[in-house]
Amino acid sequence: MNKLTNKLKLQKGQSGFTIIEVLIVLAIGALIILAVLLAVPALQRNQANSQRKSEASRVAAAATQYMADANNPSTLDATKIGDIAKLDATGKLTTVAVALPGSGNLSKNTAYVLLGKTCSGTTVATGTATQIAVVYVNQDVDSTTPSACINSRI
Repeated sequence: MNKLTNKLKLQKGQSGFTIIEVLIVLAIGALIILAVLLAVPALQRNQANSQRKSEASRVAAAATQYMADANNPSTLDATKIGDIAKLDATGKLTTVAVALPGSGNLSKNTAYVLLGKTCSGTTVATGTATQIAVVYVNQDVDSTTPSACINSRI
């Protein structure tokens, strides 16, 4: 029995990790995991925002094409603009509207095409008859105000 306990004991000169060293390694590992968990949602949000911006640019180009093809009509057709832009259910912007809602929230999935308007930041202002503003909500919830706007010209 004495031989067994002697074998299990560390020999002089050998040492293991101290509890402080183990805790430091665990703390560093926890910080790395925390950093990754915080970064992933921000990256996903940025990717979604980039997709919305790309789709809104397609809607602006589609509105310009629609106006050119229809010889500058005085009204816009949301369905035809959506068809030209090739919006579908897999995208972030799935529908087109040609007016802002009178009250209530802007839909997170809708690009609002406004004829005779221009963007100044996220604010929509009166523009010339040849200007088009495309506003949309750049987040995953409905909002009372647009968070992004793209200008286009006929």
